[in-house]
Amino acid sequence: MFSKGSKTFGFDKQAVEVSLKVVGEDDDDQKQTGYLEPKTSPNRTSDAVETSLLMPEVEPMFEVKIREDGLREVKLGEFSTHAEEDKEVQMGVHETKDLWWKGGIIVQGIEIRPK
Repeated sequence: MFSKGSKTFGFDKQAVEVSLKVVGEDDDDQKQTGYLEPKTSPNRTSDAVETSLLMPEVEPMFEVKIREDGLREVKLGEFSTHAEEDKEVQMGVHETKDLWWKGGIIVQGIEIRPK
């Protein structure tokens, strides 16, 4: 879950990669590309022609959901575990391919929900 600070920038037109990995399980590395700004946001559509030359539009593999409390959430992936079994899970948000300046995202927390 995250929110936008008063001076959030760089996330509206730049795709990011979110990932979830269970440590020790090599075949369980899950990566998805998408935007941290909802598609309906005016920031995603403004200046589209100008920015498309610099940053081509990516077909999102995830969408941001805005909750009733105003926080935004992204589903990073799924994993399973058995009773009495401890596992280390790594989660991340990355954008290092285009090196476009970004800032202002406030991570409020991480929710792990049973399926």
